[in-house]
Amino acid sequence: GGRIKLVAAYKRPAQNPKSAADSSRWVMGSYFETDWQPETSPRQQLPVALDMAGLYEQLLSPLIFGKDEGGGLSDDKTSHISDVPAAVYTARAQAEQSGRLTLARRIELAETVVTQQKEVERIKTRLGREKQFNKRVAINAELRDAKQELQRLIQQQAATQSH
Repeated sequence: GGRIKLVAAYKRPAQNPKSAADSSRWVMGSYFETDWQPETSPRQQLPVALDMAGLYEQLLSPLIFGKDEGGGLSDDKTSHISDVPAAVYTARAQAEQSGRLTLARRIELAETVVTQQKEVERIKTRLGREKQFNKRVAINAELRDAKQELQRLIQQQAATQSH
């Protein structure tokens, strides 16, 4: 048989306060996707939500959090796209809701992690091309800082998954 994958992107209204015409336009964010799966794999039903924002969050959150450093989804996250109980979304305490990051902020954080990963790779490439020792030392220091920043972002992203 064939194979399928789930792909979703975050869409938000344009936020240009200077132009009323732009407020009716939508901006497409990054795409998030699962790994390829057999066509015969079990399908999940849509999660129960009180509004479209809740449904949108429940559909996209597992895809955002399921991204590993290689850019795909780990196998154990693939089947959990709608396993989030409805009560988790509908019965949260107001204080807990205010402590959680918004879907937009979590997507922004995921995009920042990807950008930082690309920056680390760019610095590694530059280090490989450089021949002068003193410049290599400076590039190594820059690489170390970039890796620390990437690690901090990944830890911050992991902390949001527990909320």
